[in-house]
Amino acid sequence: MRLKSMDGIRGLLALVVAFGHSYATFVGKWLPAPIPNFSFAVDLFFILSGMVLFHSYRTKQFTYTQFFANRLFRLIPMLYFSIALVFLAFIVTRGELFPTWLEAGKHFNFALIGELTLTSELFVPPPGHINPPAWSISVEIFAVSVTVLCAIAIYRAVKTRLLTLVGCAVMIALFYWILGKTNISMARGFMGSIAGIIAYVLLVDLKINKFAVLSASTAAIIITIAFLVIERPIMELSLLSNKAGFIPSVIDEYLVVMLAAGVCYMVLISQPNLWDRVFEAPAISYLGKVSYSIYLLHMPAVFLLLPLRQDGAVVQNLFVAAAALGLTVIASGITFRFIETPFILLGRKILRAPLPVTAQPKIINSRQC
Repeated sequence: MRLKSMDGIRGLLALVVAFGHSYATFVGKWLPAPIPNFSFAVDLFFILSGMVLFHSYRTKQFTYTQFFANRLFRLIPMLYFSIALVFLAFIVTRGELFPTWLEAGKHFNFALIGELTLTSELFVPPPGHINPPAWSISVEIFAVSVTVLCAIAIYRAVKTRLLTLVGCAVMIALFYWILGKTNISMARGFMGSIAGIIAYVLLVDLKINKFAVLSASTAAIIITIAFLVIERPIMELSLLSNKAGFIPSVIDEYLVVMLAAGVCYMVLISQPNLWDRVFEAPAISYLGKVSYSIYLLHMPAVFLLLPLRQDGAVVQNLFVAAAALGLTVIASGITFRFIETPFILLGRKILRAPLPVTAQPKIINSRQC
């Protein structure tokens, strides 16, 4: 089964995050944010990651070494390159490697080590980030990837797909007991990926979409509304991210929205609908192809153009914010070709490597994740 429209959705979400940060930096002081909950787009990325990884690996024979090597080759090269660009932007514009007025600058060595080793989100509170969007890369490795592997183990061990859902429910219960006492960022990654996996099993394996539970248009409306209603739990989760523990009612509200969004995503990508024309349009598909670069490169672009921001000059600042977005998209096309693609191919080569003699020899080609 092909998860159609997935690239287009990824591209639009990456653009939402880039727009949100650019707008907030350059004109957020004077104008209200048109998308106040743009950070929720990252949580929706976690849903997509859960779906795509579960879809790609659930029937594949692989070792844990192959899995994590493939994920690291996919994520780390662009992350390291974006960190280098952040340093370059500040050297060019300020004559220093990294400013102390940013949170990571107050704990620079700690923040840099955490970012390079992808361990920053394991600490409470986290030490800050050299490239702010990089927090989710740590979550991708330690929350999303582990969640997917556990779900695949359950999927292969049980006899019915309904029991797979029961296993996912047990994982959610374990979250309340374990992850709720640690960094909330990891909790967001876990809940997003598990919501994506549950939605995938419901609509692909149990085929509840045959009962016309949702139309594609209704699903799109629900996801749009989610951006509006999620503000309170997202804000409270953000405030709690520097503490140990959480407010159960906030987590409950957040989890319901994430599960609903996951089901809506699967409806959009598993049924032919008019939204296919939007998500699979060449321009939107291109944004999806370079979405990871857009996600990591927009803050270096913002830092580079930051000296052009003028107090009170709203129109000028809007043009600068637009310039940061344009620069990001152009640079993303270049980095996708010369940095992402070679390492994607290397990761696929690792997955195709012969398994140990004790493992099954069958290997199924992977998709780009």
